[in-house]
Formats: sequence, structure tokens, C-alpha cells
Amino acid sequence: MSIRAVVHIGPIKTGSTALAAYFTRASGRGLLPADIVYPMGDLWFGRTATGAMRQCPEIARLLPNGDGSYRFATPGVEDAVSNVANTLRQLPGKGDKTAVFIAETVTDNRPTELIQDLFTSRFDEVVFIMVVRRQDKAAASELAQDIKTPNLFRVNLDPRVRQPLYGMPFGEFNHLRNYERWISGPDNYSLVVIPYLEGEHGSLTSIERFHAAAGLSKPVDLTGVEGQRIHPTFSRDGLMAIVRLKKRIQRWGWIPGVRDASLKKIQEVTRVYLQAANQNGIEPSGKRFKPFEFTRDESRWVLEQFDESNRELIARVDKGQFVDAWNKWEKALDL
Repeated sequence: MSIRAVVHIGPIKTGSTALAAYFTRASGRGLLPADIVYPMGDLWFGRTATGAMRQCPEIARLLPNGDGSYRFATPGVEDAVSNVANTLRQLPGKGDKTAVFIAETVTDNRPTELIQDLFTSRFDEVVFIMVVRRQDKAAASELAQDIKTPNLFRVNLDPRVRQPLYGMPFGEFNHLRNYERWISGPDNYSLVVIPYLEGEHGSLTSIERFHAAAGLSKPVDLTGVEGQRIHPTFSRDGLMAIVRLKKRIQRWGWIPGVRDASLKKIQEVTRVYLQAANQNGIEPSGKRFKPFEFTRDESRWVLEQFDESNRELIARVDKGQFVDAWNKWEKALDL
């Protein structure tokens, strides 16, 4: 018997919340196969959720030491992962046992060795899964989320004014950079890269692909996950209404009452457009809800920033059983 860890490392905007919702609910309802554990509750800092619980707050948050190395910001992370590994070893049966973690640690400059060792030193086999999404779609979703975030005020829907990150706009979605940082590791470690295809939102297809990449049996039929909008993206009109209110706060927030009134109005606007987004309803303008997306020119501009790195990634990655999905992903890059 081997004990395995399967770790979804992101990046964000690639269906990780839907995946977390699946595992949270399946585990909470006792529907996961006996050889699969999703750490929560007593196995993970006492944390539970009715929606989507992930382990990334504890795994991804690091603090620098004085010598340039890093440590986990949450005390007891190493003990928690050890406890999960020991729990797997105690499960009955001679077959392999697997723990699934959702960590979203692929981006930024976190030290790969520290996070890899958290798992490779405790499990017999470790599979990190990285999901790649078209950068224009991921970037549009991220911008929309930034605008809906209450404490972010310097927001704009134009991707061309985005501040560079890791040398380029939306550098967190430079999949080649992320791949090169995580491809190597100890002998019991492997990285699997799978594509996220547009149009799979709200379906079990991306969850099924994750299971296949992880070497798990097919996901159970879980009512309430398929078709659900986890992070509904507002329409362009809805996002622009929030942008205007945030700009009012930036410019006139020093005047007594303006900030509080504007924040209250943002809450009202958010409720109205959230209802339209969740129910595909009618917006205040009378138009039917349509999720925000970049214009064709904006999408083309974003994809041009990643054209060379995407082509190199496609050439280098081991496509395994996902050749058809990779071909669809590559074809979708050509606008």
C-alpha cells in the first residue's frame, strides 16, 4: 500500500473553488470513496464549510526568516499534514490511499522546495496538478473579482493598464514560468499540467479531468455542484457601476458622508447585479444579464503577451491522456 498526496496548485481562476466545493460537500456527506481523504474538520485546524473549503490559507502563506529562507505562517502546518498522512496509513484495505489538497501555490516566488517537502517527506507519492487557462479569460475574471472586492479601489476594466507582475501584465498567468518553477522535484514527486477549457464552467468535466490527472476514480454524482456559479462575474454594466462609485470614493471620500454613502450604494448595486448574475435575470437597464468579458481587441492584446510562452509550453508539456483537451486549448488561443 502507498499513501499519496494530490495537490492542486492553481493558479487562481482555474476552477479551484468549484473543485473545493465538490470535495467539501462529498466529504461532508460521506460520499467520497473510502480510499480518498479531503482534509477538513479535525484533520485540518478544525475548519469546516458548507460551501467550499480549501487548505491554501495554511499552506500558501509563508513568512521570511532572517537568513533568506521561509517558514509557514500558520503554526502546526507540518503536524497537520503528518496527521493526514498517518490517517491514510491507518485506513483499512491493501490498496493505495490518497489525500487531496487545494493549495494554489503555483504563482509568485514562494520557494518550491519548502512546499514540495511538506508533502514528499510525508507521503510515498506526491502529484502536484497545475491547471492552465486562456490568459484573457483568467485575466477578465480576475479583474472582475478585484472590482467586486470592497477594499480594492484602484480598479479598471482595461487590461492594458494593468500593472506588470513578474515582468508582464497578468504575469501570474504565465504558465510557462509556473511550469518551469515546479516541474522538477524529488523522486516521489511529479507535476501534471492539464488545460481548463472555456464552456466547462458549471459542469463536472473539469472535475473529472482533475480526477483523471490525479489517478482517482471518477467523481461521485453530487447534486448541487453541477451548474452552480461559484464566483459569478457581473455584467460590464454592473462592474462599471461599482467602478464609478469607487472612483467617487477616491476623489471625494475625504468629504464627510461621501465615503459611507458610496460604500452603502456599492452594497446595493452588488445585490442587484448578483441576483441578475445568479439567476441569469434582467438587469436594471432592462437588458438580459451577460457576464463580463474582454472585447475581442482586448482579448487579442492579452493573448499576444503570452503567445511565445504558450507555444513553448504546449511543445514541452507531457500531454498524456489529455491530448484532445490540449488540442482544443491550443486552437482556442487563435483569435
